[in-house]
Amino acid sequence: MKGLTLLIPGQGNQHAAMFDRVKHEPAARLVLDQAAEITGLDLPLELQRRPAAAWFESSFAQPLICASVLATWHALRDELPRADLVLGYSVGELAAYGVAGALDPGAVLDLAQQRARLMNKACEVESGLLAILGLDQALVEQLCAEHGAELSAINGPQHVVAGGTIPALEQLRAAARRAGAKRVRLLDVRIASHTSLLASAVPRFARALRAAGMVDPSVPLLAGVDASVVRQHEAGIAALSTALCRPLAWRLCMQTACQSGQRVFLEIGPGRALSRLLRDTYPRTAVRAVEDFPSLRAAADWVHRELESVTEGGEHRTENQLLPLKY
Repeated sequence: MKGLTLLIPGQGNQHAAMFDRVKHEPAARLVLDQAAEITGLDLPLELQRRPAAAWFESSFAQPLICASVLATWHALRDELPRADLVLGYSVGELAAYGVAGALDPGAVLDLAQQRARLMNKACEVESGLLAILGLDQALVEQLCAEHGAELSAINGPQHVVAGGTIPALEQLRAAARRAGAKRVRLLDVRIASHTSLLASAVPRFARALRAAGMVDPSVPLLAGVDASVVRQHEAGIAALSTALCRPLAWRLCMQTACQSGQRVFLEIGPGRALSRLLRDTYPRTAVRAVEDFPSLRAAADWVHRELESVTEGGEHRTENQLLPLKY
Protein backbone atom coordinates (compact mmCIF):
# COMPACT_ATOMS: atom_id res chain seq x y z
CA MET A 1 0.00 0.00 0.00
CA LYS A 2 1.25 3.46 -0.92
CA GLY A 3 -1.91 5.52 -0.76
CA LEU A 4 -3.82 7.62 1.69
CA THR A 5 -4.43 6.72 5.35
CA LEU A 6 -7.12 8.56 7.28
CA LEU A 7 -6.57 9.25 10.99
CA ILE A 8 -9.69 9.65 13.13
CA PRO A 9 -9.17 11.23 16.58
CA GLY A 10 -10.91 10.48 19.85
CA GLN A 11 -11.90 12.75 22.73
CA GLY A 12 -9.78 15.48 24.21
CA ASN A 13 -9.38 18.03 21.42
CA GLN A 14 -12.84 19.57 21.26
CA HIS A 15 -12.84 23.32 20.68
CA ALA A 16 -15.30 26.08 19.93
CA ALA A 17 -14.39 26.36 16.22
CA MET A 18 -14.42 22.65 15.40
CA PHE A 19 -17.40 22.93 13.00
CA ASP A 20 -16.33 26.17 11.30
CA ARG A 21 -14.90 24.55 8.15
CA VAL A 22 -18.01 22.49 7.47
CA LYS A 23 -21.00 24.43 8.80
CA HIS A 24 -21.90 25.79 5.34
CA GLU A 25 -21.18 22.54 3.43
CA PRO A 26 -24.44 20.89 2.24
CA ALA A 27 -23.14 17.32 2.76
CA ALA A 28 -21.98 18.17 6.26
CA ARG A 29 -25.28 19.87 7.06
CA LEU A 30 -27.14 16.65 6.26
CA VAL A 31 -25.01 14.79 8.80
CA LEU A 32 -25.50 17.48 11.43
CA ASP A 33 -29.26 17.54 10.85
CA GLN A 34 -29.31 13.78 11.33
CA ALA A 35 -27.25 14.18 14.49
CA ALA A 36 -29.82 16.67 15.80
CA GLU A 37 -32.63 14.18 15.20
CA ILE A 38 -30.77 11.40 17.02
CA THR A 39 -29.33 13.36 19.95
CA GLY A 40 -32.01 16.01 20.29
CA LEU A 41 -29.27 18.64 20.13
CA ASP A 42 -27.98 21.08 17.54
CA LEU A 43 -24.41 20.02 18.34
CA PRO A 44 -22.54 23.06 16.90
CA LEU A 45 -24.92 25.39 18.72
CA GLU A 46 -24.78 23.36 21.93
CA LEU A 47 -20.98 23.49 21.79
CA GLN A 48 -21.17 27.27 21.93
CA ARG A 49 -23.76 27.29 24.70
CA ARG A 50 -22.00 24.90 27.08
CA PRO A 51 -18.99 25.90 29.18
CA ALA A 52 -15.76 24.30 27.98
CA ALA A 53 -15.63 22.03 31.02
CA ALA A 54 -18.87 20.37 29.85
CA TRP A 55 -17.51 19.52 26.41
CA PHE A 56 -15.75 16.47 27.83
CA GLU A 57 -18.69 14.72 29.48
CA SER A 58 -18.88 11.37 27.68
CA SER A 59 -22.60 11.56 26.89
CA PHE A 60 -21.98 14.81 24.99
CA ALA A 61 -18.39 14.32 23.84
CA GLN A 62 -18.76 10.97 22.08
CA PRO A 63 -21.60 11.94 19.69
CA LEU A 64 -19.96 15.36 19.30
CA ILE A 65 -16.69 13.82 18.08
CA CYS A 66 -18.44 11.38 15.76
CA ALA A 67 -20.63 14.13 14.30
CA SER A 68 -17.59 16.33 13.65
CA VAL A 69 -15.68 13.51 11.95
CA LEU A 70 -18.59 12.40 9.77
CA ALA A 71 -19.62 15.92 8.81
CA THR A 72 -16.04 16.68 7.74
CA TRP A 73 -15.71 13.37 5.93
CA HIS A 74 -18.95 13.76 3.96
CA ALA A 75 -17.97 17.30 2.96
CA LEU A 76 -14.48 16.22 1.89
CA ARG A 77 -14.69 12.66 0.59
CA ASP A 78 -15.51 13.47 -3.05
CA GLU A 79 -12.39 15.68 -3.20
CA LEU A 80 -10.04 12.93 -1.99
CA PRO A 81 -8.66 9.83 -3.68
CA ARG A 82 -9.86 6.53 -2.28
CA ALA A 83 -8.14 5.77 1.02
CA ASP A 84 -6.11 2.59 1.53
CA LEU A 85 -6.54 2.45 5.30
CA VAL A 86 -8.45 4.06 8.18
CA LEU A 87 -7.14 4.33 11.75
CA GLY A 88 -9.36 5.48 14.61
CA TYR A 89 -8.39 6.28 18.20
CA SER A 90 -10.83 5.41 21.02
CA VAL A 91 -14.30 6.71 20.10
CA GLY A 92 -12.66 7.77 16.83
CA GLU A 93 -12.45 4.09 16.00
CA LEU A 94 -16.25 3.96 16.02
CA ALA A 95 -16.40 6.99 13.72
CA ALA A 96 -13.79 5.29 11.51
CA TYR A 97 -16.29 2.55 10.69
CA GLY A 98 -18.59 5.25 9.35
CA VAL A 99 -15.74 6.68 7.26
CA ALA A 100 -14.93 3.17 5.98
CA GLY A 101 -18.53 2.54 4.92
CA ALA A 102 -19.34 -0.17 7.45
CA LEU A 103 -21.93 1.96 9.30
CA ASP A 104 -24.14 4.78 8.09
CA PRO A 105 -23.92 8.14 9.90
CA GLY A 106 -27.14 7.63 11.82
CA ALA A 107 -25.95 4.29 13.14
CA VAL A 108 -22.59 5.75 14.22
CA LEU A 109 -24.26 8.60 16.08
CA ASP A 110 -26.74 6.32 17.81
CA LEU A 111 -23.94 3.93 18.77
CA ALA A 112 -21.87 6.83 20.12
CA GLN A 113 -24.71 7.64 22.50
CA GLN A 114 -25.10 4.01 23.50
CA ARG A 115 -21.34 3.64 23.96
CA ALA A 116 -21.20 6.59 26.34
CA ARG A 117 -24.21 5.37 28.29
CA LEU A 118 -22.86 1.84 28.64
CA MET A 119 -19.44 3.08 29.71
CA ASN A 120 -20.94 5.35 32.35
CA LYS A 121 -23.11 2.54 33.67
CA ALA A 122 -20.19 0.10 33.80
CA CYS A 123 -17.92 2.50 35.69
CA GLU A 124 -19.96 4.41 38.25
CA VAL A 125 -16.95 5.38 40.38
CA GLU A 126 -15.13 8.65 39.67
CA SER A 127 -12.36 7.74 37.25
CA GLY A 128 -10.22 9.13 34.48
CA LEU A 129 -7.03 8.99 32.45
CA LEU A 130 -3.46 10.08 33.17
CA ALA A 131 -0.91 10.76 30.43
CA ILE A 132 2.68 9.89 31.39
CA LEU A 133 5.59 10.96 29.17
CA GLY A 134 9.24 10.14 29.64
CA LEU A 135 9.03 6.73 31.33
CA ASP A 136 9.35 3.29 29.73
CA GLN A 137 6.18 1.28 29.39
CA ALA A 138 7.45 -1.49 31.67
CA LEU A 139 8.05 0.97 34.49
CA VAL A 140 4.63 2.56 34.05
CA GLU A 141 3.03 -0.88 34.17
CA GLN A 142 4.88 -1.57 37.42
CA LEU A 143 3.74 1.74 38.92
CA CYS A 144 0.18 1.06 37.80
CA ALA A 145 0.22 -2.32 39.53
CA GLU A 146 1.52 -0.74 42.73
CA HIS A 147 -1.17 1.96 42.81
CA GLY A 148 -4.27 0.22 41.46
CA ALA A 149 -4.30 1.69 37.95
CA GLU A 150 -3.99 0.11 34.48
CA LEU A 151 -2.59 0.94 31.08
CA SER A 152 -5.19 2.57 28.85
CA ALA A 153 -3.14 3.41 25.74
CA ILE A 154 0.40 2.92 24.47
CA ASN A 155 1.07 5.88 22.17
CA GLY A 156 4.86 5.72 21.98
CA PRO A 157 7.96 4.17 23.58
CA GLN A 158 7.75 6.70 26.43
CA HIS A 159 4.22 7.98 25.94
CA VAL A 160 1.66 6.00 27.89
CA VAL A 161 -1.83 6.69 29.19
CA ALA A 162 -3.05 5.05 32.39
CA GLY A 163 -6.62 4.71 33.60
CA GLY A 164 -8.23 4.13 36.96
CA THR A 165 -10.12 5.70 39.82
CA ILE A 166 -9.19 9.29 40.65
CA PRO A 167 -7.51 8.32 43.97
CA ALA A 168 -5.43 5.68 42.15
CA LEU A 169 -4.42 8.17 39.47
CA GLU A 170 -3.42 10.76 42.05
CA GLN A 171 -1.11 8.23 43.66
CA LEU A 172 0.22 7.19 40.25
CA ARG A 173 0.84 10.80 39.26
CA ALA A 174 2.99 11.38 42.34
CA ALA A 175 4.86 8.10 41.81
CA ALA A 176 5.52 8.86 38.13
CA ARG A 177 6.95 12.25 39.01
CA ARG A 178 9.23 10.70 41.62
CA ALA A 179 10.36 8.18 38.98
CA GLY A 180 11.46 11.00 36.68
CA ALA A 181 8.57 11.40 34.22
CA LYS A 182 8.99 14.43 31.98
CA ARG A 183 5.28 15.19 31.99
CA VAL A 184 2.30 13.82 33.90
CA ARG A 185 -1.18 15.19 33.19
CA LEU A 186 -4.76 14.25 33.99
CA LEU A 187 -6.69 14.20 30.73
CA ASP A 188 -10.09 15.76 30.19
CA VAL A 189 -11.67 12.34 29.52
CA ARG A 190 -13.59 11.62 32.71
CA ILE A 191 -13.80 7.86 32.65
CA ALA A 192 -11.18 5.09 32.74
CA SER A 193 -11.56 4.18 29.09
CA HIS A 194 -9.87 1.01 27.82
CA THR A 195 -9.45 -0.55 31.26
CA SER A 196 -11.05 -3.50 33.05
CA LEU A 197 -13.37 -1.10 34.90
CA LEU A 198 -15.47 -1.12 31.74
CA ALA A 199 -15.54 -4.89 31.20
CA SER A 200 -19.26 -5.23 31.84
CA ALA A 201 -19.99 -2.87 28.92
CA VAL A 202 -18.28 -5.10 26.35
CA PRO A 203 -21.02 -7.70 25.67
CA ARG A 204 -23.72 -5.02 25.75
CA PHE A 205 -21.91 -2.87 23.21
CA ALA A 206 -21.24 -5.90 21.01
CA ARG A 207 -24.99 -6.54 20.93
CA ALA A 208 -25.64 -2.90 20.05
CA LEU A 209 -23.11 -3.06 17.22
CA ARG A 210 -24.65 -6.24 15.86
CA ALA A 211 -28.13 -4.72 15.98
CA ALA A 212 -26.91 -1.61 14.12
CA GLY A 213 -26.50 -3.54 10.88
CA MET A 214 -22.76 -3.17 10.39
CA VAL A 215 -21.53 -4.41 7.00
CA ASP A 216 -18.05 -5.25 5.75
CA PRO A 217 -16.01 -2.03 5.41
CA SER A 218 -15.15 -0.85 1.91
CA VAL A 219 -11.72 0.26 3.17
CA PRO A 220 -9.61 -1.79 5.62
CA LEU A 221 -9.18 -0.58 9.18
CA LEU A 222 -6.74 -1.48 11.94
CA ALA A 223 -8.14 -2.67 15.26
CA GLY A 224 -7.08 -0.30 18.01
CA VAL A 225 -6.31 -3.03 20.53
CA ASP A 226 -3.81 -5.02 18.43
CA ALA A 227 -3.41 -3.37 14.99
CA SER A 228 -4.91 -6.40 13.22
CA VAL A 229 -6.41 -5.66 9.80
CA VAL A 230 -10.22 -5.52 9.81
CA ARG A 231 -11.94 -6.37 6.53
CA GLN A 232 -15.11 -8.04 7.79
CA HIS A 233 -17.84 -6.70 10.03
CA GLU A 234 -17.66 -9.50 12.60
CA ALA A 235 -14.02 -8.60 13.25
CA GLY A 236 -15.10 -4.97 13.52
CA ILE A 237 -17.72 -5.78 16.14
CA ALA A 238 -15.12 -7.67 18.17
CA ALA A 239 -12.55 -4.87 17.83
CA LEU A 240 -14.90 -2.06 18.81
CA SER A 241 -16.43 -3.86 21.77
CA THR A 242 -13.26 -5.30 23.30
CA ALA A 243 -11.56 -1.90 22.99
CA LEU A 244 -13.76 -0.67 25.82
CA CYS A 245 -11.78 -2.68 28.37
CA ARG A 246 -8.39 -3.26 26.68
CA PRO A 247 -5.56 -0.76 26.23
CA LEU A 248 -5.13 0.85 22.84
CA ALA A 249 -2.03 -0.22 20.94
CA TRP A 250 -1.72 3.05 19.03
CA ARG A 251 2.07 2.83 18.74
CA LEU A 252 1.63 -0.56 17.05
CA CYS A 253 -1.08 0.82 14.77
CA MET A 254 1.25 3.57 13.55
CA GLN A 255 4.07 1.09 13.08
CA THR A 256 1.86 -1.34 11.16
CA ALA A 257 0.57 1.36 8.84
CA CYS A 258 4.04 2.71 8.07
CA GLN A 259 5.60 -0.74 7.64
CA SER A 260 2.86 -1.61 5.15
CA GLY A 261 4.09 1.25 2.96
CA GLN A 262 1.68 4.01 3.89
CA ARG A 263 3.29 7.44 3.55
CA VAL A 264 0.47 10.00 3.31
CA PHE A 265 -1.81 10.57 6.32
CA LEU A 266 -4.67 13.02 6.85
CA GLU A 267 -6.33 13.53 10.24
CA ILE A 268 -10.07 14.18 9.98
CA GLY A 269 -11.76 15.58 13.07
CA PRO A 270 -11.08 18.12 15.79
CA GLY A 271 -7.49 18.86 16.72
CA ARG A 272 -4.09 17.66 15.55
CA ALA A 273 -3.08 15.18 18.25
CA LEU A 274 -2.76 12.09 16.06
CA SER A 275 -0.97 13.84 13.20
CA ARG A 276 1.54 15.42 15.58
CA LEU A 277 2.22 12.08 17.26
CA LEU A 278 2.72 10.31 13.94
CA ARG A 279 4.97 13.08 12.61
CA ASP A 280 7.12 12.94 15.72
CA THR A 281 7.43 9.15 15.49
CA TYR A 282 7.82 8.82 11.71
CA PRO A 283 9.20 12.13 10.42
CA ARG A 284 9.56 10.89 6.82
CA THR A 285 5.83 10.49 6.40
CA ALA A 286 3.61 13.21 4.97
CA VAL A 287 1.06 13.89 7.67
CA ARG A 288 -1.30 16.78 8.27
CA ALA A 289 -4.65 17.45 9.91
CA VAL A 290 -7.58 19.04 8.12
CA GLU A 291 -7.32 21.79 10.74
CA ASP A 292 -3.86 22.72 9.40
CA PHE A 293 -5.53 24.15 6.29
CA PRO A 294 -7.71 27.20 5.67
CA SER A 295 -10.27 25.12 3.76
CA LEU A 296 -11.28 21.58 2.91
CA ARG A 297 -10.19 22.19 -0.68
CA ALA A 298 -6.68 23.11 0.49
CA ALA A 299 -6.48 19.89 2.51
CA ALA A 300 -7.53 17.83 -0.51
CA ASP A 301 -5.02 19.61 -2.76
CA TRP A 302 -2.23 18.77 -0.30
CA VAL A 303 -3.19 15.08 -0.30
CA HIS A 304 -3.09 14.92 -4.09
CA ARG A 305 0.30 16.64 -4.24
CA GLU A 306 1.81 14.34 -1.63
CA LEU A 307 0.51 11.17 -3.24
CA GLU A 308 2.04 12.24 -6.53
CA SER A 309 5.43 12.65 -4.84
CA VAL A 310 5.57 9.08 -3.51
CA THR A 311 8.07 7.16 -5.61
CA GLU A 312 7.87 3.53 -6.67
CA GLY A 313 10.39 2.60 -4.00
CA GLY A 314 8.30 4.18 -1.28
CA GLU A 315 10.69 7.07 -0.66
CA HIS A 316 8.93 10.32 -0.10
CA ARG A 317 9.83 13.96 -0.25
CA THR A 318 7.39 15.38 2.23
CA GLU A 319 6.35 18.97 2.79
CA ASN A 320 6.77 18.25 6.50
CA GLN A 321 10.49 18.67 5.91
CA LEU A 322 10.17 21.82 3.80
CA LEU A 323 7.45 24.00 5.27
CA PRO A 324 6.76 25.10 8.85
CA LEU A 325 3.45 23.92 10.22
CA LYS A 326 1.10 26.62 11.44
CA TYR A 327 -0.91 25.95 14.57
